[in-house]
Amino acid sequence: MKHYAVYFNGYWPVGSVAVVQAESEQDATDKLWINFCSELQQNNIKKDFTVFELTQECEILLDGNY
Repeated sequence: MKHYAVYFNGYWPVGSVAVVQAESEQDATDKLWINFCSELQQNNIKKDFTVFELTQECEILLDGNY
């Protein structure tokens, strides 16, 4: 399995990210949506995801400075 960073507009709407273990990019977005569908929909978060495979060279910084 691989690890994917799934970016989406969060509640406030600022950039948010979930790290998902999955077989493919599509599988990662499906897992996020299926497992957290009610929470995402309660907060008006749309299924509009940007996905990147995480490798050892990847770095993610979301410091809240928007």
